[in-house]
Amino acid sequence: MNESGRYAKNKLPLKDMAVAVQGVARSRGGPAIDEEELECIIAVLIQKGYVKGYLSHRPLFLVLSNKMPFPKISDVKVT
Repeated sequence: MNESGRYAKNKLPLKDMAVAVQGVARSRGGPAIDEEELECIIAVLIQKGYVKGYLSHRPLFLVLSNKMPFPKISDVKVT
């Protein structure tokens, strides 16, 4: 967190992301996703190249690349 109380633009707290995902899941009648499960899903997306960044564990953040954090799907190599 910086002096103004905000996080850097490329750092997303997984706690906040989990709240957002759970809100969407509830509105659609889907199963709840906890923070740990969300971390696993994001790790797979990073490993497959759909998200460029890394997971920071203290505190738990998704740190996105400043350049093209979400590449075009056509640029992702399917393995």
